[in-house]
Amino acid sequence: MSITKLLIVVAFLITLFLTGYAEADQLLPQYDLAVSFDTGNNLLRGSAKITFPAQTKTDISQGDLKILSARVNGKPVEFQGKNGAVAFEGKGTLEIEFEAVFKGESGQNFVNAIPYNIVSSAGILLADRWYPEISSLAHYRVSATVPSGFLAISSAEEVIVSNKGQETEYSFIFPYPVQQISLIAGHYREKKENWKGVNIHAYFFSENTYLAQSYIEYTKKYLDEYEKLLSPYPYKRISVVEGFQPADYAAPTVAVIGREQITFSFLTDSSFSRVILRQWFGGSIYVEAGKGNWADGLTAYLADQRAEEQRGKGKNYRKQILINYASYVDPVREHALKDYQGAVDLASGVTGYGKGSMFFSMLEKLAGKDVFSQVLQTITQERQFQVLSWDNFRTVFEQISGDDLSWFFQQWITRKGVPSVEVSDLKVIMKKGVPTVTFDLRQQGEPYRLTLPVRISTESEGKSEVLTLKQALEHFEIPVNGTPVEISFDDEYEVMRKIAPEEFPPVIATFLGSEKRIFVMSRDERQRSRKTADALAKAGFVIKEDQDIKDEDIRTSSLLVLGHDSPVLHRLFGGVQKPKSGLILSVQKNPLNPDKVIAVASGGPVDDSDRFIQDMYRYGEYSFVHFEQGSAREKKTDDSENGIAFSFDESVLVFQPQKAEMLKDILPSLLHVPIIYLGERHTSYEDHKVQLEVIQYLHEKGRKFAIGMEMFQQPFQKSIDEYLDGTLNEREFLRATGYYKRWQYEYNNYREIVEYAKARHVPLKALNIRSEIVQKVAATGMDSLSDSEWKEIPGSMDMSDWEYRARLEQIFENHRHQGNRSFENFYQSQILWDETMAHAIAQFMEENPGHQMVILAGAGHVIYGSGIPKRAFRLNGKQYTVVVPDEAGIDRDAGNFVLFAEQQEPPLTLKLGIMANKTETGLKIDQIVPRSIAAAAGIEEGDILVALDDWKIAEIEDVRIFMSDKQRGDTIKLTVLRKKFLFGYKPLELTVTI
Repeated sequence: MSITKLLIVVAFLITLFLTGYAEADQLLPQYDLAVSFDTGNNLLRGSAKITFPAQTKTDISQGDLKILSARVNGKPVEFQGKNGAVAFEGKGTLEIEFEAVFKGESGQNFVNAIPYNIVSSAGILLADRWYPEISSLAHYRVSATVPSGFLAISSAEEVIVSNKGQETEYSFIFPYPVQQISLIAGHYREKKENWKGVNIHAYFFSENTYLAQSYIEYTKKYLDEYEKLLSPYPYKRISVVEGFQPADYAAPTVAVIGREQITFSFLTDSSFSRVILRQWFGGSIYVEAGKGNWADGLTAYLADQRAEEQRGKGKNYRKQILINYASYVDPVREHALKDYQGAVDLASGVTGYGKGSMFFSMLEKLAGKDVFSQVLQTITQERQFQVLSWDNFRTVFEQISGDDLSWFFQQWITRKGVPSVEVSDLKVIMKKGVPTVTFDLRQQGEPYRLTLPVRISTESEGKSEVLTLKQALEHFEIPVNGTPVEISFDDEYEVMRKIAPEEFPPVIATFLGSEKRIFVMSRDERQRSRKTADALAKAGFVIKEDQDIKDEDIRTSSLLVLGHDSPVLHRLFGGVQKPKSGLILSVQKNPLNPDKVIAVASGGPVDDSDRFIQDMYRYGEYSFVHFEQGSAREKKTDDSENGIAFSFDESVLVFQPQKAEMLKDILPSLLHVPIIYLGERHTSYEDHKVQLEVIQYLHEKGRKFAIGMEMFQQPFQKSIDEYLDGTLNEREFLRATGYYKRWQYEYNNYREIVEYAKARHVPLKALNIRSEIVQKVAATGMDSLSDSEWKEIPGSMDMSDWEYRARLEQIFENHRHQGNRSFENFYQSQILWDETMAHAIAQFMEENPGHQMVILAGAGHVIYGSGIPKRAFRLNGKQYTVVVPDEAGIDRDAGNFVLFAEQQEPPLTLKLGIMANKTETGLKIDQIVPRSIAAAAGIEEGDILVALDDWKIAEIEDVRIFMSDKQRGDTIKLTVLRKKFLFGYKPLELTVTI
């Protein structure tokens, strides 16, 4: 076909299109709307005259309006709505007289998405449901009579102004059909300029008139940019208006700048571009009612995401969308894009703007930039002043691309939620001599059809591929050159998906999006911050005093804690540092539930409740914000992984035995270390010999130190001291401390250490908490503790060591078969155990300046510094050295020294060889071990053992105490009660040589 013929065809099609459009346009309703105001009483009075040239069926929304009268073709009719709307069917003229009071109440609309109506002496803003709205396009003629001194703005290409004494009448001429009309009026100053045939009017309040020219220049910039991207600006006029409220919004020919944007001018270059872009999408091409709002997502993509991409921050922008979606949207609050009509809360906002923006981003990558650009130009040129749906978008994309995109639109527009992709069975194999990375990708639920970018780094190069996923589980093999170092999936965040925990930093948004939120304050703070507490309560927060917070609250909710010194923070993080100045708002992961967070407001006052709450929502993307005199001076987001990332670094540690040091070589380095942690395996005698050697060395060098022992519990310190000073003998000491009842490992493993300390007058300090408390917490949690038990609990505990938690979780899983226990309870019991010992160490060091401490504890309590060492350091800041046996773990971070001690047989501990139950008179023998000492002595089943030599037996532990120092060749006397032939018992004394 020749170019001439092609132009004729195109011209014919355009003529046909315009003819059809003109005919349809003539059938649209004509809406004449006149309003006036009593600003002192927040009152709007209005009359609406709607002419329907053809038989029409429509809904008329009356919102909060009071209908004074209604007539159809001159005849009065009853106007009774249902659910805020009236069904109308007919032809002719409908006339309505109405009024309404608008005081500017916003409820708790902290999302700042929906402008709210206000009529006041300060100004007028009417954006939504302020006149009887019809559910179809219409031609509007609007007149507004406002107080003298007010300038009024509405959708118009021409404005006629008439002065009427104390009032001014504005008539707005707008020759195009629209869906809705807005009106704004106030004590504005106007600045105007003509640019390429477009009249740009800037309306600002007197204190901000200096900004008018800047916004005019921005308007030119964005009009020029979007005309090149889309089509010529559709109108001859545009009004840029300073708004009354935080949110900005747009209407045909009107771009309203929110108060936040005026206050925080750094937002200008991104947020303002969106309201200009709205003149095309939503302002001249309309969203078809009830079929999904596509305009929010498209404008967010074109105005925001593309701008961030040009700044080199597109990845960060998209990652934040995924973080916000995970923070604000849960299954109860999920919307499919086809059901999204507008942002009414945080969950719907992140769906429409965030997921919608990602939809268009993915669509452009799928269709290609050229097709995407051509579609936008086709729509903006051919669909002006018409309604458009998602289906219309799909049709145009398919026509221009020639591809069937129904699958893409179906999964992203009609389905709720986002895909979840998990990586498993990741490894490197040598396949036909080529290093090959293999892995499985699994989608939870109904699978999406996805293109997932993957990047593999080797020691010599990087390799990128795009994987196509269609099934719930798919296997992939990728050959590479060189040894793989790391792999990451979707590290540029090109796919709308569920973000992995490692990618998800703790941010304020997670707290705000939590279904259960508790504001925690002290009783004193509650009095001082009553206004803030009341405002948060209206926003759906539960208000509690810190002493009322239970573990169940922490596990099931996200908390906002007021004050750095709150007992809740001491209980979870060991406390937080008081800021030097200003107010700090910070967020950490919730130690009792990693899916929740703990937010802390500390330092400054929060008595300006509205500002404080708005700040939380404004800075939702951050983990830390420092406010000084009302301004955010510092903002940070905690580090997190980019993409679903894994490392192939499996370093093999190598030791050269010929270069290894001996224990005696490292001892000098311990002389001046404040705290020495000697980890042990409780049943390994060689570990205890190493401990004794260190103790001996320190004593022989004249060091002042104490030995802290996990094996003894703090309530029995007095009995330890009495043994050391000779008041108690060894058996009395073991009984008084409940050694075998509470510790159970053979005392012979520790006897040499204790005896050395006694002989050399080295203090022994019990570190542990009562075992009954640990066991109770492990079984039923800390909430089950009594008031008296709480008094034994450390005042501060840090539960936020996530690596330690992961190791404990692995231990717990390996022993899950031992009973139906809760990991959270187990975790808390371990932290309680560690923290009690750390506090005991810190207390001794504080009370005994110049002393060292040698800590004897299980290797699990000291390895990596996680159990006791870091906790004691948190409390007193004193340096430490960690020594662990080799079986505790050999890697770079296990400890300062890893010992390879030669195995030694422990001292022989003889057993009596009985199984018995406690009675009022002694131990009743239930079973005798064959060829045991008890069998050799002639003890019989049913006997009651009452004494060994002169040692009275009341508990089975008494037998262990008695036998702990017995040697081969010793003779012992056993006193038993044996049942008589008929009734009662007779005493017997039995003697046996061991």
